[in-house]
Amino acid sequence: MPRALSPEQYRSKSHQLLKAGVPYLAFWDSSKTWAVDKIGEGSFQHLRRLGHNEELAAWIRAGEPRLVHASTPLTKVGEWEMTFIAE
Repeated sequence: MPRALSPEQYRSKSHQLLKAGVPYLAFWDSSKTWAVDKIGEGSFQHLRRLGHNEELAAWIRAGEPRLVHASTPLTKVGEWEMTFIAE
């Protein structure tokens, strides 16, 4: 039950486990609400990619580059403006 790992550490450890023959990975207590102050930003978003063995292997072959957390802020839904910030 790893908790305080960076996205890169999750990938590296997962790759090691899968390569050793572990058939499945399972995570709990990893929701964004819990993780926001416990693990690096974006770690939760990367958990869902850990079962993609070829993607992990390609990342390892590339030298384990730092992962970038990509997101797009929600600014509008239909006609509703979503950028209001209350003071």
